[in-house]
Amino acid sequence: MVHPIEIPYHIVQKWQEMMDLVGEIMHVPSALIMKVESPNIRVFVASESEKNPWKRDEVAPLSGGTYCEAVMATRQMLLVPDALQDDEWKSNPDIELGMISYLGLPITWPDGEIFGTVCVLDSKRNEHSEVHSRLLLHCRDVSQADLRSLVTIHELEQSRSEDPALGRH
Repeated sequence: MVHPIEIPYHIVQKWQEMMDLVGEIMHVPSALIMKVESPNIRVFVASESEKNPWKRDEVAPLSGGTYCEAVMATRQMLLVPDALQDDEWKSNPDIELGMISYLGLPITWPDGEIFGTVCVLDSKRNEHSEVHSRLLLHCRDVSQADLRSLVTIHELEQSRSEDPALGRH
């Protein structure tokens, strides 16, 4: 299902601040929220650090065997401490950008459809602590709560437009 709901500016800004903080706290060059826009995935929010190879609104095809694709397919957290030492990930396209470590989670809409991912990438081996995992889980939960609120508001607006009596007090 394609969700017609646009993410308002104030939520995008909140997510931006969240990812900037995550990047700073975890000492990684890249903290991202990715959004599926089939057949592509788009950088929806990118931490604003000078060593982040990704910028907001960059698009990549969903056929490149990326970490995010695995997260969305399995709907599970993925930790890759060092892709160069991992047979499954050593040909990952993110390595070309110098990003060899990954920690990410899926973000879903309230109906279970995939919105995208929240993830961090590093240019050096990174095992990521349990605190890092918990922080990323919290970011995922905040993002999903925002999506739930947006869907609820959208549904209320839809029912008001279909039944004008609901809009009166």
